Amino acid sequence: RDTAWPTITCEPGAVKVTFECGHETLPQDLRWALLLLVGHFYENREAVADGGMAELPLGVASILERYRVGRVA
Repeated sequence: RDTAWPTITCEPGAVKVTFECGHETLPQDLRWALLLLVGHFYENREAVADGGMAELPLGVASILERYRVGRVA
């Protein structure tokens, strides 16, 4: 942003892209969501074969909703 694209030569390895995302340290509420999810999967170990997407447990979904950046429909 607010910079010009560099001039490059047409050869392999001429451009290197670095992408960083996430948290340096995991917030405490995300740790809780992870523990809730692990506990849910431990209690519900049976395989799901219908091919559908399973919903997240309510507590996990509400914690993760605060960190959602955008939705793709």
